[in-house]
Amino acid sequence: MHPAALRFVCAAAAQLPPDVAVYDIGSRNINGSARQAFPFAKAYLGIDLVAGQDVDIVGDATLYTPPFVPDVVVCCEVLEHTDAAGVLCERAWSLLAPRGTLIASLAGPTRAPHSALDGGPLLLGEFYRNGTSALITEWCHAFIDVGISTSAERDDLYVIAHKG
Repeated sequence: MHPAALRFVCAAAAQLPPDVAVYDIGSRNINGSARQAFPFAKAYLGIDLVAGQDVDIVGDATLYTPPFVPDVVVCCEVLEHTDAAGVLCERAWSLLAPRGTLIASLAGPTRAPHSALDGGPLLLGEFYRNGTSALITEWCHAFIDVGISTSAERDDLYVIAHKG
C-alpha cells in the first residue's frame, strides 16, 4: 500500500474506537500495511492469496470466515485486481458486526494498471480494472452509508462504508 492510501487508512482508523477487531483482506505488505493503523486492535487477522509479510492466512477471502466477528474490514489496493470485487464487498458486509465499518482503497479511473504481486507492470493474464464511484456504489449496495473520496495526491478512490 502506497503512503497516500496508508494515510487514509490511519485517518479512518483514528475515527474508530481503538480496541476494534479487524479483518484485513489483501493484507500482504508490499510497501506498507493497514496493520500500522490499528496498534490497539483487540484482534487483527490478515488474509491474502499470496504468502508474505503481514499475512496470517493464505486463502480466498470470498470463502474464508475469520475466527471472530470483525468490527472493521480493511480492503486496500485489492478491488482493482479482482473480478470478484462485488463479492468481496458483499462478504465484508456479511462478516461485519452490526454497525461495522468497511475501509477500502483502490485505483481510480485514470491510474496506470499495475500488478497485484509487486506493483510493477501487469503480468500476462492478470486481471485489472480501474475503480469508479459507480462501481463502488454497486459493490457496496448493502451498506447503509457509503462515503467515497478521492486522493489529491494520486488517482485513488477511498471508501468508508457502514453496516446498518
